[in-house]
Amino acid sequence: MKSDPLKNYTPEKKILIVNGHAILREKLEQVISEIPDVVVVAEAKNGDEVISMINKCALDLVILDIDVPDRNCLEILRKIKSCIPDLPVLILNMLPEKQYAGSMLEAGADGYITMENLADQMREAIQCIFQGEKYFNASLLKDSRVHQGSGLFHEATGKKKDDFHKPLVKKGAMHEF
Repeated sequence: MKSDPLKNYTPEKKILIVNGHAILREKLEQVISEIPDVVVVAEAKNGDEVISMINKCALDLVILDIDVPDRNCLEILRKIKSCIPDLPVLILNMLPEKQYAGSMLEAGADGYITMENLADQMREAIQCIFQGEKYFNASLLKDSRVHQGSGLFHEATGKKKDDFHKPLVKKGAMHEF
């Protein structure tokens, strides 16, 4: 009896990288290229290009740099989540600053990483997100600036810190800002 070669086939997950610097987009693409079953299908250098790319491509993940040249990252994140709530967004902060993580989580980010150990964090974050989980590294979870107040994680996600599983569903089209 022959085995079906497509039985265990997993299509590649499609990623959009949003970063204002060509050199950093290249570095991110290089890091991502080492992750199995994941491919960068589009790049955007500003907020307007994000809208265009999301409308053109069927995406599985957006990696959004916190420092987008023409728009506020939080504005872009909220727009993506209001138009395509189930499209995961991973926030990348090139600086080691963690104070933005709480705001990004509240706005619907599915993960937040810094440049610290980029390759390892990127791999872990992408794998977690594609398994339907949120990704915030341990140092962020311990940082009081990330979750000040009463249960920010629960308030922002409706889930407890230890319960970050959500099902993935179909994505829709995104419209202009």
